Amino acid sequence: MCKNGILKTTQARFSLFLIGFFGLLLILTFVVIRQFVYPQLIENESNLIGLTVDRQARAIHGTDESGAGAAENHH
Repeated sequence: MCKNGILKTTQARFSLFLIGFFGLLLILTFVVIRQFVYPQLIENESNLIGLTVDRQARAIHGTDESGAGAAENHH
């Protein structure tokens, strides 16, 4: 394979195999995260930001969670 005989020993071949295997696992992990986890994470974060903005808007306008105004709650 190689002219200088790097892969002549079993230990060298096994080490190269393990490095390649873990490299492949690393790449596969990134692909799976990018395809399946990342989109759901972005959707959840967007929903959370929307709810936080809505809650802050209600606090600024003086409405509680039920939509009743602060002035209406004090009789």
